[in-house]
Formats: sequence, C-alpha cells, structure tokens
Amino acid sequence: MRVFGLHMAVIFVICAITAQSFAQRYYAIQKLSINNARSDEYAPMFYGNDLVFVSNRKNDVLFTSTNVDNDLPLSNIFLAKQRRAGKFGTVQLFSKDIATRFNEGPVSFNKEGTVMYFTRNVDASSNFGNSLRGDTVLGLFTAELMNDNWVNIRETRFNRLTYDVGYPFITEDGQRLFFCSKDPRGFGGYDIYVSNWENGRWGPQENLGEKINTGENEVFPFYHSSGRLYFSSRGHDERTDMDIFYSDYVDDEWLEPVKMPAPFNSNSDDFSFIINNTMDTGFFASSRTGSKDVYIFNSTLPVFTNCPGQQEDDYCYIFYEQGSIDLDTTTFSYEWDLGDGTFIRDLEANHCYDEPGTYLVRLNVIDTLTGDIYFSQAIYEHIVEPIEQPYINMVDTGYIDENISFDARETYLKNFEIDDYYWDFGDGTRATGISAEHAYTKPGTFKVQLGVTSQVEDNNQFPELRCVTRPVTILRRRE
Repeated sequence: MRVFGLHMAVIFVICAITAQSFAQRYYAIQKLSINNARSDEYAPMFYGNDLVFVSNRKNDVLFTSTNVDNDLPLSNIFLAKQRRAGKFGTVQLFSKDIATRFNEGPVSFNKEGTVMYFTRNVDASSNFGNSLRGDTVLGLFTAELMNDNWVNIRETRFNRLTYDVGYPFITEDGQRLFFCSKDPRGFGGYDIYVSNWENGRWGPQENLGEKINTGENEVFPFYHSSGRLYFSSRGHDERTDMDIFYSDYVDDEWLEPVKMPAPFNSNSDDFSFIINNTMDTGFFASSRTGSKDVYIFNSTLPVFTNCPGQQEDDYCYIFYEQGSIDLDTTTFSYEWDLGDGTFIRDLEANHCYDEPGTYLVRLNVIDTLTGDIYFSQAIYEHIVEPIEQPYINMVDTGYIDENISFDARETYLKNFEIDDYYWDFGDGTRATGISAEHAYTKPGTFKVQLGVTSQVEDNNQFPELRCVTRPVTILRRRE
C-alpha cells in the first residue's frame, strides 16, 4: 500500500513495503600452475580458501618411496595457498603429521577443517601402513586438528585387509560419509557407499545401488550442498575412459546419472570434480594433455550477490490531505476523484489501480446537500508505475521433467539500459536471454535468480548489476 498526501497543493507518494553448449559457453577452464610436468596431480579438495590435492611428485621433506610395479613415486597430500581468486602460490606438503613414505590421498575435510578423512595404504603389521610396496590394500583413515597438529590418526571401521577402501567425502553437515570400496559383495570394481553418523559413530555402510554403481570403477564422490552427487566412472558410457557424472536423489532413489558435458569431459580420463556452493567455481583433474593435471573452471557469467526477493506491486495507495479542516459540523465533505472513474468521499481514500499510467487526481470539497463541487482544493497528475526491479514472470508451482517458462519482459528499471539477462534456476543450471525454459529433475523449492547488466560505452567501464530472486516449488506427479 502506498500513501498519497496533500499539503498546499503538493502530493507526496510513499511506497510500502542445452547442456553441452551451455557448459562450453558459460564456463572457462584453465590448467593450474601447481601442476608438475614430471608428476601427476589430481583429487583437488577445498580447504578453506586454499586447495589441497594429491601428487606423486618428489618432495624434500620425506624419503620418497616408489611403486614396485611402475617405479613411480607413491602419492602424498599437498597444499597450495590461494594468493588471490584462482591464483595459487608455492606448493608444500600438507602436513608432516600425515605424510609417510607410503600412499596418502585422496582427502576430505569437515566444514570447520578440523577433521580429515584420507586414503592410505593398510598393512597387516601396522594400523598406519608400513609397507614400501605400493600393492598393499588401501584403507580409510581419519585425523583431528589440535594446536595446528594433526593427531589421533586412526583407521575407520570400513577397512579390510583383503580389498581396497578409500576416496572419502564428508558432507558439509558432517552427517554422511561417502567413500568407495572394492567390497566383493558390490557390483564390481570400486562401488560408492555412504555411512550415516549415528549415536556418535559411523553407521553401517550402504551401497548406493545399481543406478550409481556398475561392474567398473565408480570413484571420487563429491556431494554438493544442493543435494547433487558428482562422481567419476568408467562404467556409465560405452567408452573406457573415466568420465564425470552427477545424479540427484529423488523419492528414496538415485536418478539415472547424467554425463557432464565438455569442457569438463574430454576424450581422456576426467575425474575428481568439485564445485563451490554458488556453483560458479570449481576444480577437476584430467589427463587430456598427457599427465594427470588439476584444472580450475569459472563461470563466465556475471556474479550477482545479495539479491533481494521480488516484490509484487498491487498499485495500491492511500490518499490523504495534510492540514485538513474538520468538516463534520458542516454540510461539506471531501471527495477524491482518483482519475480512473473512482470517487471516494472521505478525508482519506484507499484505492488500487488496475494498471500503471498517469492519472489526474482531484481533491474537491462537495456540498452534500446539492452534490455540487464547492471548490477544488488540489489537483495533481499521479503517476502509477511498477516497482523498480528486474521482474521474473513464472508459475509458482511446477512438476518434475516439465518445461517451465521464465520471462523478464516486465522488468522495470529507470535510467538503466539493459545489456543482457542472466538466469540461475537454483539447481546449478543457468541461461541467458530475456526468456528461458527449464525442467527440474527433482522435487523441492528452488530459488530462481534473475540478474541484468547495464550497457557500457567502452570496455574500460564496469556494467551496473541488478538482480532479484523468486522461489518456485517443484512437485512429483502422482500416478
């Protein structure tokens, strides 16, 4: 509701309160400088603002063992500190507390960075792996950060001396641990499992099932805060190369995995994909140039932050006169002519217009005995216009796998020449243009974001940004 006041003939108005082409167009990838031409780098993982990864490079801290099968150094966990966005400094061993002369990595951390889960060789004669051979089984270990030291290094309950277990990922809420295991009761090769934190310990392991796991290896699980599981597999495609896939969990089952488009997947091995919460920056590893290297990817779209919720304008106003005379003891009365055929006799008038426009509003004093206008106290052109904001036109509720139309034609921004429109559908999918269509693959409530950029006269100027959000609820159709 807006308030419209009169005083000395002045009026005051107060307001009341497609996949492959998409990826190639909207994401750019770059090989990181942390890569070493003489070694493999892979399994990137967020660690605060820094990046942790696995490499079989030589280091000056430890005597470096080699794998007896291929004479390559065994892997260790390394840290690269981020100097500025996407730029990393000198690589260093992650921690002497964790590093041994044996295989370590991949690794995952809890949200606070105080607990880590990592892969390490297991040997029958030691809980911490003490064989110089690279053919001992792999196991899953955990450690805690205390006084800048990683302590309480111990095995998890999932390790076995007869088959490999590793590739951990702990969810942001700390309640689920995904990992991979060659448990012979699985579907073959590495399968992905999950365990829930129950009563102060990890519960039984649960195989994610045949939608996710195949007779080949499924590894490097990464569970995003949006509820999407990313992983790498050799078994979900006709090709034998490892590719990156994702799946969503809907109605107690995993959906058919979707293969990530280029530039994430290539004709070589692509794996260990991670992405940040805003889904505009992430990392993955690939052997597309020969050795295994870590790549960074960034969205090429503008980043919109702190976007307010969309306001709905009802074009409603309160009209009143400041400093009015009490006419109750006379035969006179105030009458509002609101310019759209509406007349209201009162000192204050509440009115909603049907549409924007310019209306000639009059405040008259009426002789109630004759109905004639005694005199006109004020007259003013009242402009009714939409709230200044980008505007999302869409349905409030839709269904899984149903195309929903999104339209921004009702966007209203004065003195703002729009260059382009940017959509974020809240499920990791984006689009550009004044209108778009999108189908959601799982139920839930998603925050749709519309951002617009202003035109600039030259490339040295930064465009202005405006944005809004609006929720859409997606339901699953009942049979």
